Amino acid sequence: MTSIYRFKLSNDIEELLNEFARTFFHLERRELSNEWNQFQEKHKERFDRENVRLTEQGYEGDINAKIYRSLRYYHIKRYRQPIQQNIRGNRKQHEHISPEIHRQMVEFFQQNCNAKTDKPQDKFTEFVALLNDEEYLNNSHIKKSFKNMFYRMKTTPVINE
Repeated sequence: MTSIYRFKLSNDIEELLNEFARTFFHLERRELSNEWNQFQEKHKERFDRENVRLTEQGYEGDINAKIYRSLRYYHIKRYRQPIQQNIRGNRKQHEHISPEIHRQMVEFFQQNCNAKTDKPQDKFTEFVALLNDEEYLNNSHIKKSFKNMFYRMKTTPVINE
């Protein structure tokens, strides 16, 4: 028989612990301990069955202590921690450039760029001048897309449309 290193509680006991945790997660340590003792007495038969089951599997420690530890550190903790919403704050929606601008960038790169010698900023200024639209010059999304495409062109020889 192989050795067991992690003794799992039965589903029956897990459900009991979840029920208890859901009901009493807000109590302080001493009050929790008192409620736990009453809860154990109320469900003594089920806890005794779990004790027998774990002993038969080879568990040698104090089973009641194991169950109480599981309750405090896993089950109650789940209910006490506030639900973390977006940790990084409210993120902006990603703004895509239009397919037409993307196509124009691809054509521009294919005709006018040498990634090894050209600078991205110079080529972006040239691209905006070619389109004859100064609005693109101040649009950070188009600028970022252009520079990303320039970098991809520099690192990979072919740009897919």
